[in-house]
Amino acid sequence: PQSFHRDAKRRAIETADAICCVSHFTLRQLCEFYPSAASKATVVHHGNSMSQVAAGTLPETLRGREFALFVGRRDGYKNFQLLYDAWKRTHSKSGLALVVVGPAWQPHELSRVREHRPDELVLLPDTDDATLRTLYQSCSCFVFPSHMEGFGLPALEAMGCGTPMLLSDCDALCEVAGDAGHYFDPSDCDALCDLLLLSGQQSLPQQTQKVSKGLQRAAKFQWSRAAAETLEIYRNVHSPSLPYRKAA
Repeated sequence: PQSFHRDAKRRAIETADAICCVSHFTLRQLCEFYPSAASKATVVHHGNSMSQVAAGTLPETLRGREFALFVGRRDGYKNFQLLYDAWKRTHSKSGLALVVVGPAWQPHELSRVREHRPDELVLLPDTDDATLRTLYQSCSCFVFPSHMEGFGLPALEAMGCGTPMLLSDCDALCEVAGDAGHYFDPSDCDALCDLLLLSGQQSLPQQTQKVSKGLQRAAKFQWSRAAAETLEIYRNVHSPSLPYRKAA
């Protein structure tokens, strides 16, 4: 509530003729805090850019290894600490390494890194899309433990690569992944531990069916559709029937 972005966002929301929300969850949040925005807000889901990417080469460190994959920032609501705690408790039994795609380790994280062998906890800070696709396709599971997301693009990317997904049960991820995900409470370390152990044993419930459903579901998230829907919003705003609004 003390963010310097707050007033700028409020002015933008109040001044806009139209607002694009990336999920129905985001739309509900917007209308909860700004009820007057409901009449000018529209949901336009993201597309899946990973569907256009050819697979690259798996890093040598990971060849022949079973691993869980995390993609994104690790601070705040991203809830990486929960994943790390669950992985640390289970990796000797599951056999899973933990691969992290994201920013360099921060100073406060270095002590935990030193606890593990370089092939157990692996950071890939500058990963191109081709390698990322290969990581999605090669991992035993993709884990997304966020407390909240507006959309959750990595979940869509993983889903489109046929990856088993362990997802927090926050509203946006449920909206994107539907019944293709294996869900857990993002405050429940034991629940994630159970899923990681099952993943290491290749025994996640209905794994084959969920992966198949995920591929079908991901195919519906197209950038061409998002572009067409966005263009229609611009056309409606540009319509002579709408009153001109002076920008703030």
